[in-house]
Amino acid sequence: MYKTIVKDVGSEASAFVEEGMIILFGDNAPEELIDYCYIIDINSIEGEITESQKVLIGEKNI
Repeated sequence: MYKTIVKDVGSEASAFVEEGMIILFGDNAPEELIDYCYIIDINSIEGEITESQKVLIGEKNI
């Protein structure tokens, strides 16, 4: 399982959610992508992240 805190949401990030995709970056997001990203705290991963797993943002399953 991987847990993080979303610290900032780019002004265009929701456009990718509508397509079933999100872009996550830590504080080092490239300037040209910041408007399209969710800026998160980078944490250690417990286990392995696979394609079959789900992403929850709040209560919403992405």
